[in-house]
Amino acid sequence: MFFAADGMLETAIEVLSDFGPYPKMIAKELAQNLPFLATTKLLVAAVKGGMGREEAHERIKEHAVLAVRSRLDGASSDSLFEMVAADPHIPLTRTEIETLVADPLSFTGTAVAQVATFVATATDLAAANPVAANYRPSAVV
Repeated sequence: MFFAADGMLETAIEVLSDFGPYPKMIAKELAQNLPFLATTKLLVAAVKGGMGREEAHERIKEHAVLAVRSRLDGASSDSLFEMVAADPHIPLTRTEIETLVADPLSFTGTAVAQVATFVATATDLAAANPVAANYRPSAVV
């Protein structure tokens, strides 16, 4: 079991050492999926605008399903926002929707603070343990 755990940790270190973010791909994925990630914000805004929660949920869900189907047929992912804004029962305009989703980082909750805390802790640990911080795994077979 020890050798298996050691192998998994060595592999994890090797994978993480080659890991890196690709900002263009992240932006592309975000643009494509933001409308679907924003449905909760749309729901809350519709309820604040006077719509019943159940009705808002059902209408937004119907539009999301239609948007997925049209996206599979080649339409832009933007169509969900267009459908919601065009729905006369949902009290949201396209401008209001764009304002709701203007800050995509607001969808991450406390993730930014959690990452900052983790980085600070890892930095302190690396400074206190330079030998461990400079460890390099052997090649993964």
